[in-house]
Amino acid sequence: MSIVVIIDIMSIQKYVYASNKLKENIGASLIISGIFKEKIKDPYDQYFKSALENGYEGGGNVVLIFKDIDKEKVIEVIREFTLRILEKYPGIDLAVGIDFDFDGTNLDKAYAELQISKNIFIPISNIPSHGITAECNRTGLSSEIFYESNKQSSYICKNISLIYKGLRPI
Repeated sequence: MSIVVIIDIMSIQKYVYASNKLKENIGASLIISGIFKEKIKDPYDQYFKSALENGYEGGGNVVLIFKDIDKEKVIEVIREFTLRILEKYPGIDLAVGIDFDFDGTNLDKAYAELQISKNIFIPISNIPSHGITAECNRTGLSSEIFYESNKQSSYICKNISLIYKGLRPI
């Protein structure tokens, strides 16, 4: 028996169109399109890579098929991967469905688990500002990162800061 894991990125449009700048929308779209090719820590990378080769990826979803690996190791690999994504890309919401008795033919149980995961998800409301911080002129969220270009310098929110180079945290 194999173990199948389905990871879904929820609210893709909310993430991509969080800003009112086209450059940032394109950058967020590129992040979404390559998110499942992220490298995770070395001990887990081999498991994730082989599971991705056995499964498929597309449209903000990935199906990972783990063969010859125990349940605890799969949970550990998925925990590391999702934690890394959530830390690196704030604003992305993930849902996970797992079938520990995958027979190789039917994904219904994993999709049912994924649906349960989506249904218990409670969206996080971002507080636009803390009352003492400046507002990001692109998203309306609290400004956290200093951005400097040859045209201007300003503070922007962390959600869109990944698109720009040369940023330094406050």
